Amino acid sequence: MRKFLGVLKVPQARIIDIQFPAKGTIALLVHAEYKQELVPVKNTFDPTSADILGDPKLASLTIVERQQRAQKIYQDRMLRTCLRLPSHLGSSVLRAFVNTSEDALRLPADMVTQFHKARGQKQLPRQKNPADLTPADFGAPSLSVPQVVEKTDDDEKMEEDDETPATNTKQ
Repeated sequence: MRKFLGVLKVPQARIIDIQFPAKGTIALLVHAEYKQELVPVKNTFDPTSADILGDPKLASLTIVERQQRAQKIYQDRMLRTCLRLPSHLGSSVLRAFVNTSEDALRLPADMVTQFHKARGQKQLPRQKNPADLTPADFGAPSLSVPQVVEKTDDDEKMEEDDETPATNTKQ
């Protein structure tokens, strides 16, 4: 496939992933800045449409069920793609699709959690927006006064025991 794209003069370094979501359709995952530079984009393609399912086993399902199945296949495909990528890149790609304005491409927000869970990474808690901070978020500084504790005879005995070298009793 990459050889074919080379014939079309598509720069290989710009392609993150290649998918085949429907018969006769190739989906290229590229950075948004290079989208228009590569090849014309088919804006009418909907990866969650019931029409793209070519499996005859799914033909008996209702349109709503087929659309739900197509949505699930699209989400699973995107998650698998992001899991194959380096962690930082997969996370960024997934967040871009969660935050996209295009309804057909938008992924649910819980997919980011699924990604981190599948990677075995702990997701960092979201930090508060600085505009939402209140004085209570900062709290009063804690001042600690050093405590003076007198040594007892037991403390001195323990210190002496720590300083004596251990003897090796192997036989």
